Amino acid sequence: MNSDKFCPMPFGSMHVDPDGKIYICCSDRGPIVDDYNNVMNVQTHSLREAWNSKHYQKIRLEFLSGQKPASCVECWNSEVGDSSTSTRTSAIERYEKFENIGYRLNDAINEAKENNGILINSSAIDYQVMSGNLCNLACKMCFPSYSNGWTKFYTSRNIDVNDITYHSSVKMPSKLYEDFNKEYNWPKKTTIQNILQDDLDNIYFLNLTGGEPTILPENINLINNLKKSKNINKLELCIITNTTNINKKLLDALDGFYKITIVSSLDAMDEIANIQRSPSNWSQIYNNLLTLRQFSYYKSNVSHGVNTVITALNLHHIGSFWDFLVSTKDLKMNPSMISVAVVVNKDYPVGLEIVPRSAIAKIKEEFQKKLSLHNSEIYKNVMDYFDNIDWANDNTLMLEMLDNIQKYHPEHNIKELYKIYYE
Repeated sequence: MNSDKFCPMPFGSMHVDPDGKIYICCSDRGPIVDDYNNVMNVQTHSLREAWNSKHYQKIRLEFLSGQKPASCVECWNSEVGDSSTSTRTSAIERYEKFENIGYRLNDAINEAKENNGILINSSAIDYQVMSGNLCNLACKMCFPSYSNGWTKFYTSRNIDVNDITYHSSVKMPSKLYEDFNKEYNWPKKTTIQNILQDDLDNIYFLNLTGGEPTILPENINLINNLKKSKNINKLELCIITNTTNINKKLLDALDGFYKITIVSSLDAMDEIANIQRSPSNWSQIYNNLLTLRQFSYYKSNVSHGVNTVITALNLHHIGSFWDFLVSTKDLKMNPSMISVAVVVNKDYPVGLEIVPRSAIAKIKEEFQKKLSLHNSEIYKNVMDYFDNIDWANDNTLMLEMLDNIQKYHPEHNIKELYKIYYE
């Protein structure tokens, strides 16, 4: 198949959003609909029903005929120009690894060709399942559809949803208001184990994310049951966690898989951590990092890394944070295990484009020091990224946002923590 147009995911992947809606992948503009145009949801439809729905068949046939499905526009847009990274290209790499341990993508492709896009003998092997919106944090770059912690945080501080704002140039997304007070708790009722039950023996890769997957006892039960899978010697389990709830039950359950990847979503230390991901307890998170370090150190099948979301709230702090992860004696994290997502768009509440150009020279200088110290690609890549951002000409929007953050966090001295923007 033409690798510039083909994607393996309709032939082997499924994604479940926090509200239970079923998609092909996390970038799919779907969701999957049934023959009556009803949105397919794990609370009303089985994954098997979605797998051979006319919707799935149509996407498969479009790829087989060399078309670019409209619902995959996010990947096509990501691959424009010099960029070659997208969910699609990452999936191609992942499926090559599956092939190395016995999976045969061509079997699914040939079956789809012969059966008008229907796959009976070939099942999904690659899942990303979001554990509802049950979460214990309210991250500033997140929204209630992904975390019911948003509602709890702002309600506990007597802040009305209609008063939540960061700065005047951005309109808060409508989903903020629609999902405020909503709780997607289907993983406690329907449970992820039940929705995957028919295909437990066929899974090669399961990515559990959230919400926060570690706070659900049902997910621990799922992990223990996965170890009974006939495919356990090929099954990779990935857990994306905010690292607030690493415990013995979880770590005991994780023993026994072909491969385990634990990704800690962490962006900062101390007060900045609490501001970006509220209400974080950095001391607790640090102790959990030490626990994960000990858990993974002597296990060749266990990989632990950190993914950092860079926003206007933590940009000035990132160099110091990564330096801490890499240099602290008890952690000594390999810089190659740090990945990054950058929030740029100024239409996004905490996007980098509100950061004043006047502060960037100091921030880049700090990054340069860390780069020379660690000689790491992560510092170099972020510095290169800086050159492509349209920084703000003044600090007006930045100070407006920080004034609002002070209202939401009266426990912190925002002017002191962000003094680089007040100078």
